[in-house]
Amino acid sequence: ILHSLGQTHEQMRPDRDHFLDVKMENVEAGKAHNFDKNPRAYTGRPYDYRSVMHYSRFAFSKTPIFGDPIAAWVAIQASKWDISIGDKATLVARNTGFAGDLGNSMMSNNDVEQLQDMYQCDKLTVSSDGSPGFGVRLSSSTGVSLNTGSESAAAVCNSGYAVTSCSCFHPDGKCRGATLTDVTGGSCTAAGTTGAGSGLKAHAICHRLKSPHYGSARMSLEESGTASQTCSRDYLLVGCSCYSSGNDPCSAKPDTSVSPGTCRVSSSGKVTAQAICLRSQAVASVSHQTGPASDVSKASCPANTELAGCSCSATGSNECKGARPAGSGSNQCWAYAKTSSQVVEAHALCITPTSAPGLHTSEFLVAGGLYTTATTASSAPVQSLYCGKTASVLGLAKMGCSSLMVQTRTQTWYNCGTSCNVLDLNVMATGHKDVTVSKDGDARCPAGWMVVNIVCVDSCKSLKLTCAPPTIDSPWFLSGTRTYSPWFNGNEGSAMATCGQSLVIGAECASSSLLRDTSCYYVRLVCRRLGIAIGDDAVRHSMFDIGFAEYAWSDYVSSTGFREAATQWQFTESLENGINNPRFGPASSVQCRGSSCDELRFQLPRLIGDYGNYQTLGGTPTIWTKEFREGTMECPMGHFVAGMRCHESYCNTKELLCATPNSTQWMVAGEQFYSYCFTNKASMSWSNWFRDKAHSFMGRAKTCTGTSPSDMPESQSCGQDGLVVGFKCFGSDCDRLQLVCRSVWVNIDEATGQLGDVMAELQRLRELQLYEDMSTWISKPKDGKVSSSRWNGEKPEGGTEGMTQDVNAAIRLAKPVAVCFVALVTLIIS
Repeated sequence: ILHSLGQTHEQMRPDRDHFLDVKMENVEAGKAHNFDKNPRAYTGRPYDYRSVMHYSRFAFSKTPIFGDPIAAWVAIQASKWDISIGDKATLVARNTGFAGDLGNSMMSNNDVEQLQDMYQCDKLTVSSDGSPGFGVRLSSSTGVSLNTGSESAAAVCNSGYAVTSCSCFHPDGKCRGATLTDVTGGSCTAAGTTGAGSGLKAHAICHRLKSPHYGSARMSLEESGTASQTCSRDYLLVGCSCYSSGNDPCSAKPDTSVSPGTCRVSSSGKVTAQAICLRSQAVASVSHQTGPASDVSKASCPANTELAGCSCSATGSNECKGARPAGSGSNQCWAYAKTSSQVVEAHALCITPTSAPGLHTSEFLVAGGLYTTATTASSAPVQSLYCGKTASVLGLAKMGCSSLMVQTRTQTWYNCGTSCNVLDLNVMATGHKDVTVSKDGDARCPAGWMVVNIVCVDSCKSLKLTCAPPTIDSPWFLSGTRTYSPWFNGNEGSAMATCGQSLVIGAECASSSLLRDTSCYYVRLVCRRLGIAIGDDAVRHSMFDIGFAEYAWSDYVSSTGFREAATQWQFTESLENGINNPRFGPASSVQCRGSSCDELRFQLPRLIGDYGNYQTLGGTPTIWTKEFREGTMECPMGHFVAGMRCHESYCNTKELLCATPNSTQWMVAGEQFYSYCFTNKASMSWSNWFRDKAHSFMGRAKTCTGTSPSDMPESQSCGQDGLVVGFKCFGSDCDRLQLVCRSVWVNIDEATGQLGDVMAELQRLRELQLYEDMSTWISKPKDGKVSSSRWNGEKPEGGTEGMTQDVNAAIRLAKPVAVCFVALVTLIIS
């Protein structure tokens, strides 16, 4: 069947020699043609050793041993340890993790995703498999009990698709919600109540839009009973999700009566709302359809619209069992009550496509090739990255890739009917920019640019990416929310990362859990899809698609106190106590590591703009916040976080430096929203195990929105156009965090893309009391010096009229004080 649908055998891919050794000497006579490579075979997905289209190890062998099951099993097990017992395998995996496991009896996930790529479905409904998990739970009433139910399940959209809905379903009603686990989208994770058992499913709706689009998933603050989150200016609400941190179900109801739309959620306990928002020239409007109250409520999208969001709401004693897309073309939202005697309502958010002409989406990236990376960049964008070989220490500990190869694409096909239109992907030959990534960091090209080469530095401990924009007046451009490839390192999982039908715009590195000094042990690609606009200059460069550029990570910030020194014998702190941010620019992302997330660093974008029209991001420091270790601390409205100081052990207590823009061409505006939870990924597996066991004993109330620490990422972002304006701490040590974010607003000339003055809008916000009026402060910032008052999250406290602080002097003073304190502790203990 898959042959008839156009798929070839996996081992016939033109890039198969990076992953597979073909032992032609073991192939029976007359069968060699079965191992030919097909230059047109699909390479837009990672090489899949477990594809149903992959031959087995002993396919067409001269002396097959699979006639004897015991002998076959022994040979396969031995091969996993690189032990040969004389078998005549014809295919040998270069990735030792798959030494004995080639082929499959059913379709793999990559098989399914390849078909979706090939047939370019405009809308996909993706579900997790609902398989049960296993765990141990401590209950105050029953003592220790086994839990054979899945506590979470994830559904992930293909690269290049916009995630517009995330919902949970359980046949017995044991759902407590679902959320996208990143502010820019990504994985839809559903969570079950205690003992959920098998059947827990996450449902995501994925859209491939025909123009520039940009999505964000905006978390609300966790509230008791009810919560809400509104999309930011210029966005439309396309999905509404809820998440209960207790053991209670929740319901979600979108409200589109006032643009841009609000997601309202409720639960009997604490609950979080997540508004899934979309900004796109392909969407004319979003309508809200409500199904009749019933035990199975069905809401249908009207003709010529497409289902984008699906959720369930309940009132009174009624409870939702879940919601999922269903019906003809999956264009209905079905919501289920927990019992047949209860009633709920289904809510469908339906998008109406725009009638704007000339908008297209790339369907296939073609005519590329493989080449060894060199100092000279290619003339085509990169789609995939291969690990040439792996490095090791004395032949033992693996250290990731020691060489790389890239796969480029020189053309795209679009509007494929009986034939396809072809467009050359030409990039500028000069004016390239290099960005470097290493040490648990990331690097991205400027907005609208893509990677044309990736070079190893110092045996791939760092990677240098060369970026280029499309040629001037090119009809193609990058479009869509960022997506990511899976992590790879040549040893585990795959020796390849690919953006599928998208192009590479950046890369991320992660160090080994065992070898912390190995910078790029794991690599993953950052991707964006292609948009095409023929004959419409205003749309061509997606002027609304504002993004940050030229990122730099600060050094890690931390502090060492008595408890940390005494328990870890860590008497010196080599990290800075304040951010090295001389421009006082804003932060867009935060990453943590170390015990209890005690080491933090900030990603500081230098520019904002689009396709060469950039504005430098800098700030004027205004006020320090009070020290805090619990709850939420947010800078004044219109301000952003430009610095931080740590105090006590494990950076348990923090204080933030707030600043305002030093330019009249951008400002911080919009309602605040919250990132997903994040914490450190412990450096040793036993440390992860210990954290999870402590989490189990403390119960969900100690976690961040009910999530296990090992399920949290170690960093979070405020998105492509959002800035950090504060922190929300969880736990007594503030070891789990959410970022408090607000959006950047710029005044764009749609015809030229130039950034205009924002002062008129700023004055409007002041009149609406949506921008902090510093003229009312007792101590006002002056001449680059901050107020002597402290911000308590709502207003300034203390301070003396006319008095200010030198922020740099304060940071310099903090360092010797911390050093003296640690020296005193060391003396006392010794």
